[in-house]
Amino acid sequence: MSESPVHQCAHPPTRPSAHSEATFDVLVIGGGMAGICAAIAASRNGCETALIEMDELLGGNASPLLGVHVSGAHSFHPYASETGIIEEIELEAARQAAKTRTWGSHYNISHQWDLVLQQKLEEAGVRVFRRHQGRRAITEGRRVVGVVVEDIQHFQTKLFHVRHGIIDASGDGVVAEDAGAAFMWGTEGRDRFGERSAPEQDSPHTMGTSLTALVLRREQPVEFVMPPEFAARAAADKPMEVKRRDAASTLPAPAAADKLIEVKRRDAASTLPATAAADKPMEVKRRDAASTLPAPAASDKPHERMKGYPASWNPKAEFCFLWVTESGGERNTITDDAEIRREILYQLYRCWDNVKNFSFVEEARNWELVWVSPKSGKRESRRFIGDYVLTQTDVESARQFEDAIGYGGYSVDIHEPVGKRCKIVFHSIPPLWSFPYRSAYSKDFDNLWLAGRLMSVTHLALGTVRLMRTLACIGQGVGTAVALAKRYGCTAREVYERHHEQLQQTLLRQDATLLAVTNSDPSDLSRQATVSATSEMRHGATRIAGYLPLDVPRGVQLWDWASTLEAVEFFVRNTTDREQRLTLRLGLFESERPWKLEQEFAPFKHLRTAGNRMEWGSDNRIARFKTVAETMAVAPVGFEGWLRFAFPTPVTMAPKDPTSDENRYNLLLDACPGVELATDAHAYDFALRLWQPPNAESYAADGDCHAFRLTPAPRYGEAANVIDGHNRRYSTNPVHAWLSDFDLPLPQSITLTFPVPCEVARVQLTFDTIDRAYRDAPINCDERYARRCVTDYRVELETEQGWQTVASEQGNYQRWRVHTFAPQRARALRLTVLKARDSRYRARLYEIRAYGPD
Repeated sequence: MSESPVHQCAHPPTRPSAHSEATFDVLVIGGGMAGICAAIAASRNGCETALIEMDELLGGNASPLLGVHVSGAHSFHPYASETGIIEEIELEAARQAAKTRTWGSHYNISHQWDLVLQQKLEEAGVRVFRRHQGRRAITEGRRVVGVVVEDIQHFQTKLFHVRHGIIDASGDGVVAEDAGAAFMWGTEGRDRFGERSAPEQDSPHTMGTSLTALVLRREQPVEFVMPPEFAARAAADKPMEVKRRDAASTLPAPAAADKLIEVKRRDAASTLPATAAADKPMEVKRRDAASTLPAPAASDKPHERMKGYPASWNPKAEFCFLWVTESGGERNTITDDAEIRREILYQLYRCWDNVKNFSFVEEARNWELVWVSPKSGKRESRRFIGDYVLTQTDVESARQFEDAIGYGGYSVDIHEPVGKRCKIVFHSIPPLWSFPYRSAYSKDFDNLWLAGRLMSVTHLALGTVRLMRTLACIGQGVGTAVALAKRYGCTAREVYERHHEQLQQTLLRQDATLLAVTNSDPSDLSRQATVSATSEMRHGATRIAGYLPLDVPRGVQLWDWASTLEAVEFFVRNTTDREQRLTLRLGLFESERPWKLEQEFAPFKHLRTAGNRMEWGSDNRIARFKTVAETMAVAPVGFEGWLRFAFPTPVTMAPKDPTSDENRYNLLLDACPGVELATDAHAYDFALRLWQPPNAESYAADGDCHAFRLTPAPRYGEAANVIDGHNRRYSTNPVHAWLSDFDLPLPQSITLTFPVPCEVARVQLTFDTIDRAYRDAPINCDERYARRCVTDYRVELETEQGWQTVASEQGNYQRWRVHTFAPQRARALRLTVLKARDSRYRARLYEIRAYGPD
C-alpha cells in the first residue's frame, strides 16, 4: 500500500476569488435528515442559519433521489420512536400523503417529501441553497471562519462567512477534512477500543454502497434486455447471493498487505506519527484504493441466502422497490464513487435479468424496471474524532452519558460487501443507548460541529448510529448546542464543560427525548402545580368480559410495578363442588447479557396491530424466567369474585427500567381444573394475557388481559403523570401520560392549579403520537394522522374574571403544540379534550408546561 502524503489543508483567511459573499451565524453543510434537523434547531434558537445541499433534492439518503426509509430505534424497541423535529416532519409528511406507496417496504421517492422538508426549513427561517457544495475551509487558528462554496448549477464560486459555527453534516466531511480535522477510516482493530466484535487488526474496509429501484406490473408483457456493456460479464457470473453471517462470529483477519496509516494533519513538513496507544483513536486512516478484501473465512456460514423472490419483489403486487445491491466497502467510497456505482448498477441489472429471463420468467413476464435511483446510498466514509469516540461496548451496555443529546437502539448492523456477495452481520440488537454531545464536535476546532454518519463513533458503533431517524434526533441536539455557543460566546467544548445541562433542558423543552434526563426547568410553572382531572385510568380498573379455564398455567405478564408487591388479586370462578387451593408464582425475566442476538427474538404473534420484525420483550422462553416468590389462596365452593393472594412478606421488586421491554415479570397461576380465570373487556398498556401450553419451551401471550389487581398498584394513566418530568413513554410501560377513562366519553378535562397566581404567557402540550411498532407510524401505513392523537381541544386560564379561553384547536395532528398569548395572571390552567383521532383512545396527554413572559 502506498503512503498518502500529508498536506497542510487549513487555509488562512485570505479572500479567495468569489462571485458573491454572504455571512451567517451558522452554516450547515449537508441537507440530509441530520443536517435538516440541526439547521431547524439552530434557527429556532436564534441563529441566522444557512443550509447547503449538493443534490437537487433534500433528504440525503432519504431524498426522492434514493428513497431510503427514515428509521431508528423504533424498528426493534416498542414505542421507541424518536421525537422532536423529526417526529414533527414525519407527521406533516403523513398528513400531506408525501409517501410513495409500494408493496413490502417503506422506501419513498415522492417529491412531496422534498417539499415538506423545504417547508419546515423555511418555516424555521433557514436559507436553503440547493446544488451547492462546500469545497474549502477558511480557518483562523482553531476556528473555521468561512467556507468556499461551489454553486454547481450556475458554475459560480461563493464565499460564506461564519460568525459562530459550522455543522458538517455532509457524510463525507469534505470541509471538515479540508480544515484539518482528524478523522478515522475503516474498521478499528480490537486493541483500539476493546470492542468484542472487532477484528484482531485494523482494516481499511468500510460498509458498502447501494442503489434502489422500482419495478411495476403492467397489463402487457414487457421485455428486459441486459445492457450490452454488462451482458458479457453477466454470462460468466453465477447468480448473486446475499449472505448473512452468524452474529457471534468475528471478521476474518485482514490480508497482510492491508496496513493502517495514521495521520494527523499539522503542517506541510509533518510526518506520520508512531502507532497510537491502544486507548487512543487513530487520527486518519488512508489506504490504497486498489486494495481488496480478504477471502471469507471458511467458518462463515450463511443463515440467509437469496432464496425465492429477490428482496422486496412480490409478483402478486403491482409496484415494488428492489434493494438488491451493495459494493464498495473494499474501495475508497469517496474517490472511487463512480466505479462503485457502476458495480452496483451491474448488480441491479444482473439481478433483474435473472428474474425476468431465467428464474421467474412466467411470474415476471409483465413486470418492468421503471426507475433506478440516480443517487447511490453510501453508508460510511470518514468519521471525525471528537472529545469522545462512541463504541460498540457503549451502545451494547446502554451507557447513559452525562452529556447525552440523543439516543438510538437499532441493531449493530454491519454491511460487509465482498465482491459479488454482501454479508449483513447483526452483531447484536442493543438496548436503547444514549449519544454523548462530546462525539458531535471536532476535538481540533472550537466551532466545528458534526452531524450525521461522520460523527465520532467507531466502525462498529456506526452500525447502530447511522440510522437516519437516530441521526435526526442527534442533529437537533447539535443545532441547539451551536445556538447556546452563540448565546454565551463559547466554544463547542465549553458548551459541554459549562452548559450541557442547559443544553439538555432546552432539548426536552423542545420535545426531544433524553433517556435518563427529566424536566428540571425552573421556569416551568407546571412543576409546582397540583393536577386533577375529570377522569383517569388507574391500575386495576377492570371490566369482566368472560372466562378461560385454568386448564394450563395462566396469568399475566407485567411491564410495570411498584417498589414492593404485597398481594395480587385475580377475578376467578370455582365451578366445582369443593374448595380449590390455587398457587401463584412470580417470575422475573433474567437476561443473559445487556444486548441480544438476532436468534433470541420471537415474533409477537399476539399483537392486534403491526409488529416489528424483532422486538425487545418477545423472548418468552420459560427457562429465562426465575421464580422469585410464590403464595397460595383458597377459592371456596361456588366462589366468583376477587381472590386475594397475599405474600408472607412484601416482595422487593427489581428496579423498573422504563426504557426496556425485557424488564418484566410473569404472574402465573398453576393449572387447576374446574377453576376459571376472568378476562378483561379492555386491553391495557401494562400487561398481557399469558399461558403455558403443554410441553412448550416458551410461554404464549395474547394482546388482551386477565382481570387482576396489584397491592400496591403502580401508577398508570393518572393525571399527575403530565408533570412527572417525562414527555413520553420509552417502552411498553410506564406510560407517563394522562389517560382519561376508556368508558367515559369526551370531553374530558385536566386542570393544573398553581400554588399562587402567576403570569402565564405560553402553554406547551405534548400529545400521544407514538405507536408500538415502526410499521404502525402514519407515514409507514398510509394513514394521514396518528390514531392516538388529540385533534380538538381548548386551553383556558382561570383569572379574576373567571375562565378565559387562550387557545383552541380543531384538526390537530402534531404531537407537540405551543400556544403563546398576551400574559395573564392565572390561578389555574385547564385543557379540555374535545375529540381524539380514534375515539377508542379518548384523551391521551404526556406533558403540560406553562411559562411566563420571556
